[in-house]
Amino acid sequence: MFNMYRPFLLGILLASAPILGSCGSETADPFVPEQPTVGGLTVTTVVDDKGLAGVQIGILGPETKTGSTNSSGAVIFSPIAAGSYTVNITSAPDSIEFHRTSLTVSVPAGGSASVSFAGTLKTGSLAGVGK
Repeated sequence: MFNMYRPFLLGILLASAPILGSCGSETADPFVPEQPTVGGLTVTTVVDDKGLAGVQIGILGPETKTGSTNSSGAVIFSPIAAGSYTVNITSAPDSIEFHRTSLTVSVPAGGSASVSFAGTLKTGSLAGVGK
């Protein structure tokens, strides 16, 4: 008796194969949380243990952004794509000399990273520090 329905059942099975083949393979598992793909980066500029405001900072990596340090000498880039970034001082007061003007940092997914640039007051200059 089964042989009589075999062509019919085979036709149903073949017709439903594309539907059955796609079930579950393209949807996210509701019990596995999605992994973060972004993080944060804090850049600080310091002269004589004081934050320096108004320093222009640029970042280049998975994203390219610019910002200016606040009154505490910090600029925060968040959220940004996780990955490796080159951080540059693009503009600073003429009275300040930074020991380095470029650093590389890795921003972890779901976390944060920070870099700090230390500068010194050029001889004979007082402008731009401690504001």
